[in-house]
Amino acid sequence: MSYNNYIEGLATKVNYLAFQQYLFHKGWRKVATKREDVAAIISPDDNPNFDLLIPLSRAFADYGQSITQAIKRVANFENRDEIQLVNDLIAPPSDIVRYRVENEATANG
Repeated sequence: MSYNNYIEGLATKVNYLAFQQYLFHKGWRKVATKREDVAAIISPDDNPNFDLLIPLSRAFADYGQSITQAIKRVANFENRDEIQLVNDLIAPPSDIVRYRVENEATANG
């Protein structure tokens, strides 16, 4: 299996809503389109080389390919490896919880 096929296989697991939320958090902006099943998103620096089309349904036959292409552009824009971005997008949301136990046994660390 090639690297591109591996990325595309993982990209099919990316939720388009989570992907949009990630982009909006990073300063990307959605622009109006005539189609309701595709989101057009532009980069924070308005560079047309990084414009994205995100499918808004998994029903598209090329959902994996479309998400893969968008991931490659975003990774290039952020100067990151594609696999790192995919991992960020498919990882479940989580919080870090820290706690401390104070007693005689832990007094010295």
